Amino acid sequence: MQLADDSPDEFEVPDAPLPTASRTMAAHARGFVSALAQAGLARPGANIVEVASHGGHLRPFFAEAGLGTTVLEPSPIHAGRLRREGARVIEVSLQSAGEADAVAALGPVDLLVDHYLLAHLRDPDAALTAAARLLAEDGRFVLEFDHLLPTVTGLQVDAFRHGHRSYMSLTWLAGALRRHDLTAVAAEPQPVYGGALRVTARRSAAGGDPEASVAEVLGAEAAARLGRLETYHDFAAGVRASRAATRRALHERAAAGGRVAAYGAPARAVTLLNYYGLGQPLLAFTADASPAKQGRAIPGVRLPIVTPADLHDARPDDVLILTWDIAEEVVQQLEGAGSWGARYLVPIPRLHEAGVA
Repeated sequence: MQLADDSPDEFEVPDAPLPTASRTMAAHARGFVSALAQAGLARPGANIVEVASHGGHLRPFFAEAGLGTTVLEPSPIHAGRLRREGARVIEVSLQSAGEADAVAALGPVDLLVDHYLLAHLRDPDAALTAAARLLAEDGRFVLEFDHLLPTVTGLQVDAFRHGHRSYMSLTWLAGALRRHDLTAVAAEPQPVYGGALRVTARRSAAGGDPEASVAEVLGAEAAARLGRLETYHDFAAGVRASRAATRRALHERAAAGGRVAAYGAPARAVTLLNYYGLGQPLLAFTADASPAKQGRAIPGVRLPIVTPADLHDARPDDVLILTWDIAEEVVQQLEGAGSWGARYLVPIPRLHEAGVA
C-alpha cells in the first residue's frame, strides 16, 4: 500500500535518538539478534550485512553477541558515527546497491538483515533486486517491518507518517520476493510498533517448504480483506469515529477543570495530533526524554516539547501517551519517578485508560 501523494525526503539529525533508547525496543533488538543466533543464521565467521535502518541500531547487539557485521548506511551523519564506534561501514543505500562495486566486493552474504528500512525507500523493488544479488546460495534474508494487518485492524492512523513510503503486507512481500527468485519461508508477528512482522526469505532454488507461519499470516490478511477497497473505507470511518470520541472526551475533561498534557514526541504523533486537531489549549504540552526534541514543538499544532521533569512539576490530571506502542514502559517510568495520581490515556485504537502496574 502507498499513499496517493509523495512526501519529501527524510533528513538526518545528528543527535537524534536511536529507537533502542527505549528499554522496550532495546530488549526487542537484543532478542532479534539472539533469535538469529539460536537459529544458526547469525554465527561467528558468517558474512553478515545489516541494512542500516534508523542509524544502524542493531550493530551494538550483534557486537554484544560477539558477531561482526558490515553496515550499509547511505547517511554521512550515521556512517560517520558508526565508523567512530568501530563499525565496518559501506556508504550506500540498499536500493542503489545493485550498481555498487563496493557492495559486490563483499562476496556472497550469508545473512542479510533489514530491520525497518524497506518501507522508507522510494524503490523497495530495487532493494529486493540488490538483496537477491547479494545473497549466498544458502543465505537468508531477514526483514522486519510494520505490518499492514494490525495497522488497519487497530485503526492505527498515526502509522501513516513522514518517512514511511509504503505499508507492507506479507501478501505483497511474498509476491515481490518471488519475482526475484526468493521465497518467504517464515513469518513471525512481533508486538513492537503496534504490530510488526518478521519474515525470513531464501533463494527459491534452495527448495523446501515454507513454515506453516507463512500460510497462517497470509490467511489472516485474506480474512481481514486487505485486498479490498471497502476495508480502507471502513478503516477511515473507524478512525473518524475515534477522532470524534477523543476530542469529545478531552473537551469534557477541560470543561470540568481537568488539566491534560501528553507524553512523547514520536514522528507518528505529528499525524495523530494534526488529524485529531489536538494542541493547546486542550493539551498543555508534551514531554519527551530526548534532549534533541526538548525545547522544540510538534509540527503543525506547534505543541511545545518539554522534559519529563517539567511534566512531573506540572502534575496534570491526565497524560495522553503519544508513544502508545510502549505505553507500559512510559507508565512505569513516570510512576517510578514519583506518582501524583495521574490518569494515563492511550489514543489508539480508541481512547482508553492505560493500566498502572
